[in-house]
Amino acid sequence: MPAQRKIARMAATFYALNIVTILMSILLRHSVSLHQPLQIISTACSIVVAALLYEVLKPVDEALSLVAAFFRLTACSTALVGYVFKPAANMVIILFGFHFIVIGSLIFRAGYRVLGALATFAGCAALIFFAPPIATPLFPYFAAVGLVTELSVTAWLSTARFDRGPWV
Repeated sequence: MPAQRKIARMAATFYALNIVTILMSILLRHSVSLHQPLQIISTACSIVVAALLYEVLKPVDEALSLVAAFFRLTACSTALVGYVFKPAANMVIILFGFHFIVIGSLIFRAGYRVLGALATFAGCAALIFFAPPIATPLFPYFAAVGLVTELSVTAWLSTARFDRGPWV
């Protein structure tokens, strides 16, 4: 298996762990002894995903891949601070929105047009959190789009061959 595929499979594994721990954290939000550790585990997985996605998408555009990693890592660090100081969660969503706009662009440019467009759309949708009064009632819809996008990117990382386009 080419190195790029191995890195993508590792990214998919950590992405899946990230998604599962986020969902468990939401379901167990009333259990303080479980909720916070799950949030920290999820964030740690997301940090690993940032590094691995950078490596996977670097052949498409190294600078943009670095920008995507920057937004994801900034969102993760904001989330970690938020677990202690409880700042507005909207900032984390906005930062992940910028991350998804950039990775959507990279995935689109790599030839995976539908997935790239979906990720870009999800990123743009997250930017509605610049206007919390509008975003709050629409949150369930944006969360659904975000979940579908994250599951789709995870599936792509798990199954893509990386034997065409910028990976050749």
